[in-house]
Order: sequence, then C-alpha cells, then structure tokens
Amino acid sequence: MKMNRIRFEKSICIVLISSFLLLSSCGLPSVRRQGLYKSERLIPDAQIYRFRGDYQNTGVFPGPAPSKGRVKWKFKTGGIVASSPVADEHKVYFGSNDGYFYALDIENGKEIWRFKTENDVFAGCSIYKGVVYFGSTDGYLYALDAQTGNLVWKYSHKGGFTTAPLIINGVLHISDRRSLLNAFDTKRKGKRLWFFKSGCYPSSPALQGGTLFFKSCDDRLYALNLKRWELEWDFEFPNPFSFGTAAVRNGLVYFGGNKGFVGAVDRNTGEAVWKFEARDSIDRTPAVTDKMVYVGSNDTFLYALNAKNGELIWRFKAAFALKSSPVVCENTVFVGGDDHHLYSLNATSGKLNWKVKMEEKTRSGSPYIRNGVLFIGSNDKHLYAIE
Repeated sequence: MKMNRIRFEKSICIVLISSFLLLSSCGLPSVRRQGLYKSERLIPDAQIYRFRGDYQNTGVFPGPAPSKGRVKWKFKTGGIVASSPVADEHKVYFGSNDGYFYALDIENGKEIWRFKTENDVFAGCSIYKGVVYFGSTDGYLYALDAQTGNLVWKYSHKGGFTTAPLIINGVLHISDRRSLLNAFDTKRKGKRLWFFKSGCYPSSPALQGGTLFFKSCDDRLYALNLKRWELEWDFEFPNPFSFGTAAVRNGLVYFGGNKGFVGAVDRNTGEAVWKFEARDSIDRTPAVTDKMVYVGSNDTFLYALNAKNGELIWRFKAAFALKSSPVVCENTVFVGGDDHHLYSLNATSGKLNWKVKMEEKTRSGSPYIRNGVLFIGSNDKHLYAIE
C-alpha cells in the first residue's frame, strides 16, 4: 500500500497550469467561495435517482423485491444495452449502443421518448429536479427534460463519457476518458467548475461524509474531501483496474479488480482492512449491506462475504462469468451474467429462488429495482423488466 496526502488546491493548480486552463485562484478556491460545498449542504437529496440506487454505490434498494421470476415486459433497441437503467415513479431511463437515450413507461415498457446522440451511450444517468443527466462517448454531457426528452443543454467535452454522474447541490461529478474527474454546474448549462486528474480513467464516484471515493485504472483508490479541498488519501493496490466502482458502507470502502480480489480499506485512513481472493477477475461493483458484501466474478461464482472481515459465508455457481453488478433488495440478491440468466438468490443462504432466461448475455453495468420490478439491459439489444 502507498499513501500520499496531497493538498487538493495544489494538485488542481498543477493540473490547470499544465493544461493551460488558468482559472481564478487556480480553480478550486473560486468554487469554494461560492459556497457550493458547505458542509451543511453535503446531504444527499432523496429526490435524486441514480446509478446503484444511492450515493454510496451500495446497490441496495428498498422493497418490495421482485418475487415472481418472470419477464413483465421487454423493449428492443438498435444496439447492445450495456447502460445501467435508472427509474423514477413513472419512467425508466437508459442508453443503448445504437446512440439513443430512451425513456419508457415503467408499467408497460412503451416508449415515451428517445433522444439521439452521436455515439454509444454506455453509462447510467442521474435524474435531478426534473432533468436527466448523462454522458455519451460522442464527447457531450447532456441535460434533457425528463418529461419530454427535449434538450435543456449540452456541454462539449473531449474524450467523452462512459461513467454515471453523481449530483449534489446542483454540482454534477462525472469522470471522462481523459483521466479526469470533472465537476459541472447544472444551474449554468454545464459550466465546468473544476477537475481532478488521476493517472488513468477514474470510475463513477461514491459520496459519503463530504468525501468522494473513486477507483482509477492507475491502480489507485482515491478519497477526495470536498469540505477541506484536499486529497485525504490514495490507496495503491496490486489489482489492475476493472469497470466496477467503489462502494462505501460500514466505515469501509469496498472494491474489486482484474487480479481477482475484493478489498476493503478504512474509509478515514485508507489503510487496508481485508482482502478476499477469487479465482478470476472481478469486473463490476460489489453490493454492500450492513453485514454482507456480494460480488460476482469471471470464475462463475457469486461470493457472499462478511462485510467486516471478508470471510466467505457462501458462494453460488453460475454456468458462465458474472459480469453484471449484483444488487440487493430485502433479503434477496440479484445478479446476471454471461449464461443469459438473471438469478434471484436468498441473501442469507445463497439458495436459488428462481432464474429468468434472456436471449443473450447481460453485461449491463448495474440493474435497478423499483416497486417490485428489476430493470436490466442485455446484449440481445433489449431492456428487460423482471418481476
């Protein structure tokens, strides 16, 4: 493990100067004076709907859980659906590799509107105050009216986006393919407020206690404090980057990687607490409850681990690799994989409740659960609603 404590202001100044983007007071202090990150305001907004269901990326959803084990409806797009869907009270939103971003009726799957981008839409979205925000690989960050799908604004950004945004107090945080974690002002048509440069592509951030936590393919896990404007710590792990994000709960930050181990580090210090080794890579994000961590692997197993010490509680074997992030609802864990199935398992014992077959494998970043229905994309070009 390697830990460095670096002042965020200094880091940002260096990045801005080297990029010839000289903002007032080297960028971040000017944002600080605007009061966008006052400590009392760093409270999650219950009316924001986003990737993994919460700000901590835990993948835990409120009940009721899907219980019937059948397809309620499915909707066909023109491309693979790798995007993580997000649902509000009336609609489910997602992107496709056909270049469109869709809004469907949550009850029957009928299309309400679609919006055309210029390239694939891989990542999930966030819905904030009636506006849907998402990035595309075409190099734009989009803001659409959630009711009509009309463009509110778009922001041109070199490199494009393949991660889901996180919004707090009107500031949108999203990583791009140029190794930057960016902050945009949703109230000023996406004006960029600041950016932080890591050594490689950052993941979608998680937020807890005023600190952003995110992985990067420079094999580091970062903790970026928004109240004090500093890098609290960075943890170097011998575990090459995977597409999953970090999840925060129980005073720990959990993550996986391509070397096949799941790790947990102390949320405050960045010190390693435990690790568990699977037999193959872990490509997605762990689901974390108060007591358990659930993670799928390319070795075909879903592992249930003790959240405090990483001890194996049970494991479930699928036919092929599990490349979609698991989610939890009530006492059930759900996971999809390359064997074309979505599995429903008892979260305590690992016993199979039921499984639903899709036409192709699923590598959707993360399913989403709302009102007893699970939404998940598939390589067969469909979005599925499973109840």
